[in-house]
Amino acid sequence: MKVNIPVTLGTIFLFTGLALLTGWLYSFFSTREFLQNAIVVESRVVETYYESGIHGPGSLYTVFFYVVDGKEYITTGRGCSGSCVRYKDDSIVEILVSPKDPQDIREDTFSDLWGGSIILIIVGLPFCFVGSLILRLRYRNSFAVLKANIPATVGTIFLLAGLATLTGGLYSFFSTREFLQNAIVVESRVVETYYESSNKGPGSLYTVFSYVVDGKEYITTGRGCSGSCSQYYDDSIVEILVSPKDPQDIREDTSSGWFVSIILIIVGLPFCFFGSLILRYRNSFKENDDGSFSADLD
Repeated sequence: MKVNIPVTLGTIFLFTGLALLTGWLYSFFSTREFLQNAIVVESRVVETYYESGIHGPGSLYTVFFYVVDGKEYITTGRGCSGSCVRYKDDSIVEILVSPKDPQDIREDTFSDLWGGSIILIIVGLPFCFVGSLILRLRYRNSFAVLKANIPATVGTIFLLAGLATLTGGLYSFFSTREFLQNAIVVESRVVETYYESSNKGPGSLYTVFSYVVDGKEYITTGRGCSGSCSQYYDDSIVEILVSPKDPQDIREDTSSGWFVSIILIIVGLPFCFFGSLILRYRNSFKENDDGSFSADLD
């Protein structure tokens, strides 16, 4: 049985992308419907626990106790990996609850509400694009055309990767600038510091801070730090930066946001430069007898 590899590969990529985008649509509209009907309920934190992952970083889970229409519920929230809000046992936290299903709860954070949707669309769109491109090329001698246009393909990949990285860098830059323009300095107490190892790279050091904003107490885990980090003693007093709009959005210092922005821009610019250069001189590339490519840039 003959298998048309380009068609098969393109179909797999396209259907994978469509499945991911379908999941994105479902996640987006279900979250929107949830927010339209959700009620804010005060809950008590029963416990927080960490489950390690087999193939990657683990997740932090929080168990909430709350009452809806006179009925008591004890429900575990969605797991969070990375920079998470870590609550102290018996602390009071406002959560969003679905009146139709009181065990369907969300924490009022951007990652818990929209994180899944963003990941699905970011992954799904490239799969759809690549699958559609492969299927389109099958009508034009498939990979023979792709081989003849290797410089254009490589240049496009470099340029798109550079633009995506620069977009992330610019987003990080402007979000950090907005945060610093509005942030307030708050004295906090270090509840604990802990280290999370990673199977795929260096682990991260996390610090849990306890602080008060507008008379309300917050216990929040700062952003993870790998490499050279400041490790605080338990119960030490540390000044942190807090967003007045979202008191659970905290920074230990001003350098972390700028560091990410600079790294992304430094990585993105060369990709854009080389991608644009390859596309500019794509017609000057010629395939040698050994299968390699050379270019006459005169």
